[in-house]
Amino acid sequence: MLVGGRPAPLGPRHGAAPAGPSLVEGGGDRTRARAAASRASNSPINDPTSVASATYTEDTDQAAITHSHDLPAQTHRGRPRKRATPIPPRSRGHCPHYVHGMQQPQDQVPALLDGPAVDVSDAHELLLGYLEWYRNALMRKLADLSDDQLRTPVEPLGWSPLGLVQHLGWVERRWLRWGFGAEDLVAYPPGGDAAEWTVAADTSAAQVIAAYQAEVTIANARTQSAVLSDKACIGGRFKTPDQAPSLGRILFHLLQEYARHVGHLDVARELIDGVTGE
Repeated sequence: MLVGGRPAPLGPRHGAAPAGPSLVEGGGDRTRARAAASRASNSPINDPTSVASATYTEDTDQAAITHSHDLPAQTHRGRPRKRATPIPPRSRGHCPHYVHGMQQPQDQVPALLDGPAVDVSDAHELLLGYLEWYRNALMRKLADLSDDQLRTPVEPLGWSPLGLVQHLGWVERRWLRWGFGAEDLVAYPPGGDAAEWTVAADTSAAQVIAAYQAEVTIANARTQSAVLSDKACIGGRFKTPDQAPSLGRILFHLLQEYARHVGHLDVARELIDGVTGE
């Protein structure tokens, strides 16, 4: 079709290019986009056979793992891009490698572990070892107290140090003899909690401590030969198999109960004479 002697421009319905940048002007952008897409499809990051290699630099004490697709790549400004993920050296196992400059306490010495030896890793030995450590700690915290201080309830707590020892003797009896061993015995004193925490006037401190230590001796005899997975016997504290816990569960409960009560005794001792615990 002629308009004024010249061919009329074709519209979109006749195949003309839409308004916007010309093919010449936008050609570079489109070419680069196609090239980028091609590189992405062939990138090692999409290749399951891409091989990882580990490197270690002595002067920086830094271990790094580098995949083939993590090698430095050129950005649009020509700068290398680093993609190294730090990992510990294989020789260190699960421990992170020491880094120079790590903060260290200058005026404080860290406390060492108490309880079982540091090379003990067996769960049965650890539980029994820590339980014994807390039993001994209970006795240590009674040291140098007079008979009156041992027997007098500490306010505002409402119980005496000797009453706490008497209570823990009953705890040992209920969990390990009546509970784990299903012994036929008296599990609670006549008079309930009040009697359990109150030392009778005609009962000496030595008698209370001796009764407590006797319960510990019997408990140790039961737990030393058993394994943690052994279930408590039926007929004592536990009436049905689904109620009966394992020895490991009982020991763990006893351990946390001792930890709480020995902490309570720390407070009582400080209130009595100002002596503080660990």
